[in-house]
Amino acid sequence: MDSDQNADRCSDRTGATWGGGVYYTIRNLLIVPAGTVGGLLWTHAPKLPLQVAGVGGLLGLAVFWLSAVQSRKRDLQGSEQDGFVEKD
Repeated sequence: MDSDQNADRCSDRTGATWGGGVYYTIRNLLIVPAGTVGGLLWTHAPKLPLQVAGVGGLLGLAVFWLSAVQSRKRDLQGSEQDGFVEKD
C-alpha cells in the first residue's frame, strides 16, 4: 500500500473519531449532571423529576415542530422560485 493512500485513510478516520469524541463529550456533560439534578428534585417531591422531564419533552417537541414547519415553508418557497409548485 502506498503511504499517501494510508495517510488519506488515517485522515478520514481521525476526522470521524474526533467528531464522535466531541459528540460523546457534549452528551456526557449533559447526562452526568442530570442524575444529580433528578435527585435534588426528588428530595423536594418524588413526582417532580417526572413533571420537569415532561415539560422539557413538550418544549423540545414544540421547538422541533416549529423548526419543521419553517423548514417546510423554506422548501416550498425555494421550489416555487425554481418553477415547481406542489399541489395539495
